[in-house]
Amino acid sequence: MEPMKFWEFVSVVLDGLGYERPRIKIPTVVILPIAHLVEWIYRLLGPYGMPVPQLTPSRIRLVTCSRTFDCSKAKDRLGYAPIVKMQEGLQRTIESYAHLKAENQPKTTREGPSKASKYLGSGRVADTLLWKDKKQTLITLFVFIAIYFNFIASENTIISALTKLLLFASIFLFIHGILPAKMLGYTVEKMPKSWFHLSEDRSHKFALSVASSWNVAVNVFKSLAEGNDWDALILKILSL
Repeated sequence: MEPMKFWEFVSVVLDGLGYERPRIKIPTVVILPIAHLVEWIYRLLGPYGMPVPQLTPSRIRLVTCSRTFDCSKAKDRLGYAPIVKMQEGLQRTIESYAHLKAENQPKTTREGPSKASKYLGSGRVADTLLWKDKKQTLITLFVFIAIYFNFIASENTIISALTKLLLFASIFLFIHGILPAKMLGYTVEKMPKSWFHLSEDRSHKFALSVASSWNVAVNVFKSLAEGNDWDALILKILSL
């Protein structure tokens, strides 16, 4: 019996049941951080009734490992001899699960927007989460992946992680700046300089906001040091 790869085995079963083979292949480095995020959310919301998610890191590792089905060891050690060939065995198995065939499944038609669309409504966030704006969704995914590998997976300090992000951002801006307006038939959208310009009025407001916050914090700590503000002390203790 010839060894068969896992996904080839699954594809043969899907074909036999009348389902379409998977066409979209998502890299492990993309889906694994999402699975970790789903698992983390489940740990928080599981006690409050959240159903067990199907997308977990253990399942991702299970289906992405390279493996084959081979009975050569059983032949050598146990004297096993297959009675039927692999293809015939698969065909018999598929026939025994006729109730799972696509043609026997009830057809459901969805009318109106999905539940996710109702909950999220309309807007930029909804377009990103529901893949309505594919460009924005892909950019968001890449940003989350960069944050995951820089802050979580690498176990770097905040300073070193921010340094890496600034380095990557600088390299990206430099490469984006030297690209031509059109490349391979596609138009490269240039970032206007106004995005990086901070007006004098906004700079003044930002400086006033920082100074005001600093003065408030200084006054609070000064009052605590003098022992005059017991309410603030209790609030600080409770917050810690």
